[in-house]
Amino acid sequence: MKTKEKIKWATIFHETYERLAPSFGYETRENTKEFDPKSKNGKLMLEVCSIVLSLQKQEIVEEIEKIIRKRLGMDCGYIGCSEAWDWDLDNLPNFEDFIDQLKQTLTK
Repeated sequence: MKTKEKIKWATIFHETYERLAPSFGYETRENTKEFDPKSKNGKLMLEVCSIVLSLQKQEIVEEIEKIIRKRLGMDCGYIGCSEAWDWDLDNLPNFEDFIDQLKQTLTK
């Protein structure tokens, strides 16, 4: 995942966490209220978001593959069908790029 995307999602996660924390009776530390991607806390948040989003992308791809295979009458008789597709999930910065890569895969 690209650094720019990591920072975008980590910032969203952090700001949401800070906004919701009081409604759950939790007071966040004063020195981490503002997101700083260069701090220890910020670096951790970047890595957590990167991993979570990579897992989510993988799940989306696997679900799309099932739908495509079913509609095309293709059978994937082994676990890990997504290995048959050559998609670089960690370098898909947005949904449009994913769709472009999907189209390329389907036209091979």
